Amino acid sequence: MTHTPGPWKVIELDGDLYINPKRESGEYWPIARILPSNRGQEGNARLIASAPEMLELLRCVESLPSTPDQVKKAIRELVEK
Repeated sequence: MTHTPGPWKVIELDGDLYINPKRESGEYWPIARILPSNRGQEGNARLIASAPEMLELLRCVESLPSTPDQVKKAIRELVEK
């Protein structure tokens, strides 16, 4: 699975929230838009923006020898969704 590399951040523009990868060049290139009519708009945006870091953490947990096989399986299934 490939995805836009993180970290991602939330940017507000004209009342909408955008999920924007942090780019060294500073250019603005959103990958998602959260409309203001959505309940939990800010929470949804922050959850989406944290996805790259959560994925990295899950992969670290999966690679630990002490992680039970059933947890490793659950992580793989979640990541492959």
